[in-house]
Amino acid sequence: MLLFKKISGMLLLCYFLAGCNNKTLVINSQAINGTYRAGKLTPADTVIKHTFLIKSTGTGELKIDTAIASCDCVTLNWEKQPIKPGNTGFINVVVKPNQASKGNKIVKYVMVKTNATNPLTSFNVLYSM
Repeated sequence: MLLFKKISGMLLLCYFLAGCNNKTLVINSQAINGTYRAGKLTPADTVIKHTFLIKSTGTGELKIDTAIASCDCVTLNWEKQPIKPGNTGFINVVVKPNQASKGNKIVKYVMVKTNATNPLTSFNVLYSM
């Protein structure tokens, strides 16, 4: 009985120590070129297309939960699969400029929410009419 208690105690200690050695995953992200300058548009320009990149810089997989734009004139599509550490994911942006904004400098914002420690990342599309 005493031997059983010693073995059980040692197994419990080993299990505890093995559990303490597990590394905590850190999930971080980095916007790559977070601002896109489309320049001055002509009346013939009907859309602006750009792909933003977001890099997984932590030790865990980065997941893009959602992306929202500052107005209805922006359409978004983003990486749906988890992004492995060191790899990049995408956010495709299509902007349909309002031709009535002639003579103005315009900024369209895209906010991306992830599972990272700092979950919000913003991207900008700048242009003038």
